[in-house]
Amino acid sequence: MAEDRNEALIFGRFLDHGAVSHAEMLTATGGYTGQRAIGRHVLAIQDTTEFNFAGHTASKSGFERSGNDGDPGLFLHPTIAIDAVHGGMIGLVGTQVLNRTEPKSENSGSRAIENKESYRWLLAAEEAREVLAGAASITMVGDREVSGVSAARCGGRAV
Repeated sequence: MAEDRNEALIFGRFLDHGAVSHAEMLTATGGYTGQRAIGRHVLAIQDTTEFNFAGHTASKSGFERSGNDGDPGLFLHPTIAIDAVHGGMIGLVGTQVLNRTEPKSENSGSRAIENKESYRWLLAAEEAREVLAGAASITMVGDREVSGVSAARCGGRAV
Protein backbone atom coordinates (compact mmCIF):
# COMPACT_ATOMS: atom_id res chain seq x y z
CA MET A 1 0.00 0.00 0.00
CA ALA A 2 3.03 2.23 0.07
CA GLU A 3 5.81 2.78 -2.44
CA ASP A 4 8.46 3.41 0.19
CA ARG A 5 9.09 3.42 3.94
CA ASN A 6 8.11 7.08 4.29
CA GLU A 7 4.66 6.43 2.77
CA ALA A 8 4.26 3.37 5.01
CA LEU A 9 5.03 5.48 8.10
CA ILE A 10 2.56 8.18 7.01
CA PHE A 11 -0.15 5.57 6.45
CA GLY A 12 0.60 3.99 9.83
CA ARG A 13 0.26 7.37 11.54
CA PHE A 14 -3.05 7.92 9.77
CA LEU A 15 -4.39 4.57 11.03
CA ASP A 16 -3.15 5.28 14.57
CA HIS A 17 -4.78 8.71 14.72
CA GLY A 18 -7.55 8.96 17.32
CA ALA A 19 -10.01 10.44 14.81
CA VAL A 20 -9.70 7.42 12.52
CA SER A 21 -11.77 4.33 13.29
CA HIS A 22 -12.26 1.12 11.37
CA ALA A 23 -16.03 1.65 11.57
CA GLU A 24 -15.80 5.05 9.86
CA MET A 25 -13.45 3.69 7.18
CA LEU A 26 -15.92 0.89 6.48
CA THR A 27 -18.85 3.30 6.38
CA ALA A 28 -17.06 5.55 3.88
CA THR A 29 -15.94 2.61 1.75
CA GLY A 30 -19.44 1.12 1.76
CA GLY A 31 -20.85 4.48 0.67
CA TYR A 32 -18.52 4.61 -2.33
CA THR A 33 -19.35 1.00 -3.20
CA GLY A 34 -23.06 1.76 -2.99
CA GLN A 35 -22.68 4.71 -5.37
CA ARG A 36 -20.82 2.56 -7.92
CA ALA A 37 -23.47 -0.19 -7.63
CA ILE A 38 -26.43 1.98 -8.64
CA GLY A 39 -28.42 0.36 -11.44
CA ARG A 40 -26.25 -2.77 -11.63
CA HIS A 41 -26.93 -6.42 -10.91
CA VAL A 42 -24.53 -7.01 -8.03
CA LEU A 43 -23.09 -10.23 -6.62
CA ALA A 44 -22.55 -9.65 -2.90
CA ILE A 45 -20.00 -12.32 -2.00
CA GLN A 46 -19.27 -13.07 1.65
CA ASP A 47 -16.97 -15.49 3.42
CA THR A 48 -14.91 -15.76 6.58
CA THR A 49 -11.14 -15.87 6.85
CA GLU A 50 -9.09 -16.62 9.93
CA PHE A 51 -5.99 -14.84 11.16
CA ASN A 52 -4.09 -17.25 13.40
CA PHE A 53 -1.11 -15.85 15.28
CA ALA A 54 0.49 -19.13 16.35
CA GLY A 55 3.97 -18.52 17.67
CA HIS A 56 3.20 -14.86 18.38
CA THR A 57 1.32 -15.26 21.65
CA ALA A 58 3.65 -12.92 23.56
CA SER A 59 3.32 -10.05 21.08
CA LYS A 60 -0.40 -10.37 20.25
CA SER A 61 -2.30 -9.06 23.24
CA GLY A 62 -6.04 -8.56 22.90
CA PHE A 63 -6.57 -11.43 20.49
CA GLU A 64 -8.58 -14.34 21.79
CA ARG A 65 -8.86 -17.94 20.59
CA SER A 66 -8.61 -18.80 16.92
CA GLY A 67 -10.25 -21.69 15.10
CA ASN A 68 -8.02 -24.27 16.77
CA ASP A 69 -9.09 -22.95 20.22
CA GLY A 70 -5.45 -22.68 21.26
CA ASP A 71 -3.66 -19.91 19.42
CA PRO A 72 -4.55 -16.23 19.51
CA GLY A 73 -6.35 -14.99 16.44
CA LEU A 74 -9.45 -13.45 14.99
CA PHE A 75 -11.89 -13.86 12.12
CA LEU A 76 -12.73 -11.41 9.36
CA HIS A 77 -16.03 -11.75 7.46
CA PRO A 78 -16.01 -9.34 4.49
CA THR A 79 -18.62 -8.86 1.79
CA ILE A 80 -17.46 -7.65 -1.61
CA ALA A 81 -19.56 -6.40 -4.50
CA ILE A 82 -18.94 -7.73 -8.01
CA ASP A 83 -20.70 -6.61 -11.19
CA ALA A 84 -22.69 -9.71 -12.19
CA VAL A 85 -22.76 -8.75 -15.88
CA HIS A 86 -19.17 -7.63 -16.49
CA GLY A 87 -17.40 -9.41 -13.63
CA GLY A 88 -15.55 -6.35 -12.35
CA MET A 89 -14.98 -5.55 -8.70
CA ILE A 90 -17.26 -2.76 -7.49
CA GLY A 91 -15.89 -2.54 -3.97
CA LEU A 92 -16.11 -3.53 -0.34
CA VAL A 93 -19.63 -3.63 1.06
CA GLY A 94 -18.60 -4.15 4.68
CA THR A 95 -17.08 -6.56 7.14
CA GLN A 96 -17.46 -8.00 10.60
CA VAL A 97 -14.50 -8.73 12.86
CA LEU A 98 -14.96 -11.60 15.29
CA ASN A 99 -12.67 -11.87 18.28
CA ARG A 100 -13.75 -14.92 20.31
CA THR A 101 -13.85 -13.66 23.87
CA GLU A 102 -16.26 -16.25 25.26
CA PRO A 103 -15.42 -19.91 25.93
CA LYS A 104 -16.66 -22.40 23.38
CA SER A 105 -20.35 -23.13 23.95
CA GLU A 106 -21.44 -26.72 24.40
CA ASN A 107 -25.12 -25.93 23.82
CA SER A 108 -25.27 -23.46 20.94
CA GLY A 109 -28.69 -24.72 19.81
CA SER A 110 -30.45 -22.98 22.69
CA ARG A 111 -28.95 -19.53 22.06
CA ALA A 112 -30.71 -16.84 20.04
CA ILE A 113 -29.29 -16.39 16.53
CA GLU A 114 -28.07 -12.89 17.49
CA ASN A 115 -25.74 -14.51 20.04
CA LYS A 116 -24.16 -16.97 17.61
CA GLU A 117 -21.11 -16.50 15.41
CA SER A 118 -23.19 -17.61 12.42
CA TYR A 119 -25.22 -14.42 12.78
CA ARG A 120 -22.46 -12.75 10.75
CA TRP A 121 -24.06 -14.21 7.60
CA LEU A 122 -27.33 -12.43 8.33
CA LEU A 123 -25.57 -9.21 9.30
CA ALA A 124 -23.67 -9.27 6.01
CA ALA A 125 -26.91 -9.78 4.06
CA GLU A 126 -28.58 -6.91 5.91
CA GLU A 127 -25.55 -4.69 5.35
CA ALA A 128 -25.53 -5.54 1.63
CA ARG A 129 -29.23 -4.70 1.37
CA GLU A 130 -28.60 -1.28 2.93
CA VAL A 131 -25.31 -0.39 1.22
CA LEU A 132 -26.41 -1.64 -2.21
CA ALA A 133 -29.95 -0.21 -2.03
CA GLY A 134 -29.54 1.53 -5.39
CA ALA A 135 -28.52 -1.65 -7.23
CA ALA A 136 -30.92 -3.04 -9.82
CA SER A 137 -30.67 -6.41 -8.06
CA ILE A 138 -28.49 -8.14 -5.48
CA THR A 139 -27.52 -11.80 -5.45
CA MET A 140 -26.00 -12.95 -2.16
CA VAL A 141 -23.25 -15.55 -2.50
CA GLY A 142 -21.86 -17.59 0.40
CA ASP A 143 -20.36 -21.01 1.02
CA ARG A 144 -22.01 -24.05 2.59
CA GLU A 145 -21.63 -22.70 6.13
CA VAL A 146 -24.50 -20.33 5.40
CA SER A 147 -26.85 -23.28 4.86
CA GLY A 148 -27.51 -23.46 8.60
CA VAL A 149 -28.62 -19.84 8.64
CA SER A 150 -31.64 -18.51 6.80
CA ALA A 151 -29.81 -16.07 4.53
CA ALA A 152 -32.92 -15.57 2.44
CA ARG A 153 -34.52 -13.53 5.26
CA CYS A 154 -33.00 -10.95 7.53
CA GLY A 155 -34.92 -9.21 10.26
CA GLY A 156 -38.19 -10.56 8.88
CA ARG A 157 -37.59 -8.88 5.51
CA ALA A 158 -36.45 -10.48 2.28
CA VAL A 159 -32.99 -9.41 1.18
